[in-house]
Amino acid sequence: MAKRALPYKDDFLKFGFTEIKDRSGLKNNQYWSNCVGIFSDGAPAMLGNRIGFCKRVQEVNSNVVIIHCFLHRENLATRAIQPELNSVLQDVIQIVNFIKARALNSRIFHAMCDEMGAQFVNLLYHSDVRWLSRGKILKRVMSLRLEIHIFLKEKKHSLADKFNDDLWVSKLAFLSDIFGRLNELNIEMQGKNRTMVNIGEKISSFKQKLEKLSRGKIATFTLLSEFLEDSTKITLDDIKLLLQEYLNKLQLELDRYIPENVELSKYSWVRNPFEISVHQVGEDICGFQKELLDLQADQVVKENFSQKCLTQFWAQLKDKPILKRESEKALLPFPTTYLCEAGFSTLVVIKTKYRNRLDPQHDMRCALSMNINPNIEELVESVQHH
Repeated sequence: MAKRALPYKDDFLKFGFTEIKDRSGLKNNQYWSNCVGIFSDGAPAMLGNRIGFCKRVQEVNSNVVIIHCFLHRENLATRAIQPELNSVLQDVIQIVNFIKARALNSRIFHAMCDEMGAQFVNLLYHSDVRWLSRGKILKRVMSLRLEIHIFLKEKKHSLADKFNDDLWVSKLAFLSDIFGRLNELNIEMQGKNRTMVNIGEKISSFKQKLEKLSRGKIATFTLLSEFLEDSTKITLDDIKLLLQEYLNKLQLELDRYIPENVELSKYSWVRNPFEISVHQVGEDICGFQKELLDLQADQVVKENFSQKCLTQFWAQLKDKPILKRESEKALLPFPTTYLCEAGFSTLVVIKTKYRNRLDPQHDMRCALSMNINPNIEELVESVQHH
């Protein structure tokens, strides 16, 4: 991760990263030659081709894999919005700010939604730095569009007439649907046990669905379909061309930022080694195919595969050193910055302004490793018995 304007920068550097002080890569008994991959948010300080962090690591270990966080790339791909649709998004942000930025307006709107029995009683602020913000704010405004229209009309706001325009509301419904699906993809890529293999599959699946939608099956969008069924002034044909252009553009941006990874196709056997032919995995290097055949013939291991996640399954195969070593190349690199961001959030919660003298080393270790079972025997042997 690149440097960020955080209140306790020294703590983040202390617990998250080490410096590269010499060519050997030794620092705190850690060798850079053991580093498999580096994931980054794409900041210039990380990816600089001369003095960037990744470049300095590659000078010590040329085999390290550099990965640009898939979450950041997905967010960058969704920023390209057509002017006609972007104007709708900006109108929504302006409406939300008008209601939320004034305490009186916010209280009146809350009471009105409560009296009308609305599903929600508050709007959500928009924030560019939050990945799920656009999808959530659009869905909330679409859900409360009747209440918002009444409120803006009473306040004589200039954007009140937008909710009488079926074309504008249909664009709002479409944006709510498409960003809702992008949010679902983003959430699926988050988590502790995510690897490049399953994230690559999720992105590939989303691209295939997007391609089908761009070919004319855009009526599957829930909010847009419900609105068009109730509307008598507009049909799908009136906005179909605009929506298809946006979907095609989104597909191009996703291909640009997240191209099909040829390297991942080599590790398709990692996802399910029992449903692939040994002839599809390439040449037999140092007995690779032999170990794969032995693995496929072991019914006990096959049953164990269905009960554990990928990382746990391949980590336990100590009697298959070649398969284990090759699988590590696909499973060890972090595909996203999720775990790092989770560490940032944990530290902010633990070390507040009221505890600014706290050394959170042990608290961080406990908070971030709660799902790790301690080795009691090793811990007992490391202390003197009384």
